[in-house]
Amino acid sequence: MRNKRVLIVGESHVRLYASRNNVLSFFMSSGKKFRLSNYEFSVRKIKKFMKTFPFEEGDVIMIQMGEPDLRLQLGYGLYPHFVVDKTVPPDANGHQRRNRLVEPKVDKTFIKGVVDNYVSISNLVKEVYNRDVWLISPSTSYTPSIPATRVFNNMMLDKQVQYIDLVSEIYENDEIKDSYRIGADQIHLGAGVAELLLNKMVESNIIDDIRLYKKNTEVVASGEMKSKFKFNERFNCWCSVVD
Repeated sequence: MRNKRVLIVGESHVRLYASRNNVLSFFMSSGKKFRLSNYEFSVRKIKKFMKTFPFEEGDVIMIQMGEPDLRLQLGYGLYPHFVVDKTVPPDANGHQRRNRLVEPKVDKTFIKGVVDNYVSISNLVKEVYNRDVWLISPSTSYTPSIPATRVFNNMMLDKQVQYIDLVSEIYENDEIKDSYRIGADQIHLGAGVAELLLNKMVESNIIDDIRLYKKNTEVVASGEMKSKFKFNERFNCWCSVVD
């Protein structure tokens, strides 16, 4: 039985994979900066990670990106869920409704561009660092982004890269299934997605046994890792690279 470490690099969405045995989540930066449409910055962060991380034989490298880009293409910036509908009068406390103006949108030209960037990042890791890498589909609980997420996923499935499709399982009729929600969070998903990813990895023969990756809130950060990366105690994940 192979006891491989799984390293998952990305923005805030990778935090849900933390607090598990043999899983290391790396929150490189917020999606405001670390996103496929901010390619040069993201590539610099990934290059620094690849040069800095103390790899061991058998490590599985995974990258998850794309969700902030699919929010951005809706046309309301990176925070469309905070859009205020000024056509609706404020309530008794002076608060106005949010999200009423945001409709689903699919900009296929923009999505093709970020898909191509995702593939380029995969090629960079393989060709420059001679490391195998798996890309994970983006996912969101923000309903207006779901149609664009499906289009992104379909485009990725046509690419010649190692890719884990979570989208096909997470959504039903352009709504997120309740088992993958996390409270009232409008963007992120719950821990059920981590179980889904691990099961997909077993199906793809990336790892052998999901039991080796059980939930563990007592994961301890090693001294060597702390010298190279910042550790976020709140989310039990690694953040960026120590300069």
